Amino acid sequence: IPPNATLIFEIELFEFKGEDLTDDEDGGIIRK
Repeated sequence: IPPNATLIFEIELFEFKGEDLTDDEDGGIIRK
C-alpha cells in the first residue's frame, strides 16, 4: 500500500461523512 493511500482514503471518508451527516453534530464539524 503506498504511503499516500491512507491519506486519500481518509479524505474520501471525511467527504462522505460531511455529505451524509449534514444534520448530525459530528457531520457539522467535518463539513466544510
